[in-house]
Amino acid sequence: MAVIVDLSVYSFLFAFMTVSTEPSPMPTATLDAFQWRNRVVLSFIADEEMQAARDQREYRRKTLGEWRNRDLVLIEVGPRNRVLVDGKENDSIDGAGLRQRFAAASEKYVAVLVGKDGSEKLRSDRAITNDMLFATIDAMPMRRREMRRK
Repeated sequence: MAVIVDLSVYSFLFAFMTVSTEPSPMPTATLDAFQWRNRVVLSFIADEEMQAARDQREYRRKTLGEWRNRDLVLIEVGPRNRVLVDGKENDSIDGAGLRQRFAAASEKYVAVLVGKDGSEKLRSDRAITNDMLFATIDAMPMRRREMRRK
């Protein structure tokens, strides 16, 4: 009978440990982690070989210092809604949810600039050039205050 008691204690402990563990975080379609800290360029990609997607990465690479100066982050939502943040895979962001939130069809390329306040500032069916990106950002009141402080 002692063996049965021991097994029931272990069963109880196992059940308790299972119930009390934290669930893994679910991917979220929000950009809350970036709000008020970063501006985001969302690059919705239908096909990894899309020229527009390669162009957007190249624009960032060429002027990385300027992107950093403007607190810019590149988030790519690729085929099967795989998400990359500045080139690194990120499974805490729900790519399908972002596609839905920003009305980005899965078969077309779309680039969206999202301000630090979380709202859409610019949208294009091509990669957003650095000239267009920087002109749009530098005209924002928040960015003007940032430039005065630096």
